[in-house]
Amino acid sequence: MAFWECLKQIPHERFSFTKLWLLVAQFEIWQLHLKAARQILGNAIGKVPKDKIFNKYIEIELQVGNIDCGRKLCEKYLEWAPENCYAWSKYAELERSLCATERARAIFELAIAQPALDMPVLLWKVHAIVFQ
Repeated sequence: MAFWECLKQIPHERFSFTKLWLLVAQFEIWQLHLKAARQILGNAIGKVPKDKIFNKYIEIELQVGNIDCGRKLCEKYLEWAPENCYAWSKYAELERSLCATERARAIFELAIAQPALDMPVLLWKVHAIVFQ
């Protein structure tokens, strides 16, 4: 398959194309090969973790109803980028949407306790909206 060959040819240690990883995963989903799409996105996270890859992988898992895997991916995302307020807020919103209010509050508390955050104002705004 041409997509797989493209991925093999790219020197991922020096640079990578997030869009290509996502296109290959999307192609596999169109072919109804969810396991292959998961493998591709997992490899992408292992080789070149990027925000877009994490977000798409989480979105796919939540769409197919695999909440536990979505949670694990959120946690992995936060391990990779603990300063990312967008990731923290999305994880908290996920828990709130599942009616796990206490988990959502705990996630916000963990986020606020981080030594460095890229957009702390975003966390406060989302917190205010989520817990009105």
